[in-house]
Amino acid sequence: MVARAKVAHREVRHRELWPAPESQHRPKSQTCTPHEAESKGRAIRNASLSYVLALSALFTVAVRPAWADARCAPIAGGGARLGAVDAHLRLQFVDRALRHGARRARQWAWSWAGIYSGLTTYNLIRLDGADSAGRIDDLVGASASAVGLLALTIKPLKVMSDQRRLERRLRLARPDEDVCAQLAYAEQLLVRDAASEKLGVGALTQAGSFAFNLGVSLLLGLGFGHWSQAALTGLIGIGVGELQIITQPTDVVDALARYQGADLGPSTGWLRGWALAPILGRDRAGFALAISF
Repeated sequence: MVARAKVAHREVRHRELWPAPESQHRPKSQTCTPHEAESKGRAIRNASLSYVLALSALFTVAVRPAWADARCAPIAGGGARLGAVDAHLRLQFVDRALRHGARRARQWAWSWAGIYSGLTTYNLIRLDGADSAGRIDDLVGASASAVGLLALTIKPLKVMSDQRRLERRLRLARPDEDVCAQLAYAEQLLVRDAASEKLGVGALTQAGSFAFNLGVSLLLGLGFGHWSQAALTGLIGIGVGELQIITQPTDVVDALARYQGADLGPSTGWLRGWALAPILGRDRAGFALAISF
């Protein structure tokens, strides 16, 4: 009896120290069936998905740009369609137009600066070994080429500097600055740069180029009696001047017309390009012109 009591005591103590698993104590009615477990997992997944969708909707509302409905008055020459376009989209168009116009203008300016520099250098090199008449012709030719180079430096296309002004203005703008003020400044530059390009290809510029080259020819003919060289210099000068005018880019002029018509999409015009390089030799000079379209 004593031995049986000790064994029973040890069994009771063992159950106190090591209780049975929870599944053994759970009532049979509380045990989850496979179908109930699947339903519970589906409910959890649906709740998680709903939570994610709700957060996405809240995030979308939170990050919606505050300028979505910004409207500004249309530019002179523009209509109600332009005024209905979002101001930030208009500002982006003007910024892109000035960037593109400035890049093309710099290519044109640097190309012609290289041409006039080459012509000036060529005429100065010819002074070595030339007679007195040849020296006069070469000096006049070098001076005329230097004037062309000086004109590019003194009166460049305004878009080259205005594009940098607009870029600096937008970079330093305060976050709370009125977008209409930024747009008005950008539109002012757009109009001014288009006028600068129009002047560069206009009748006044063509007349000025013709008059200058005619004056150089008369200087050689009337001043020194070199009529043959005067005719050659005049024809070459007039041709070079006209070539410089017709190759000047007018992208900002086109951009302004599209902007006033509220056509702010990508340009559908042909991609045109050209390259002009001087051909210099000891006894000859000329140009190589390549045009792609």
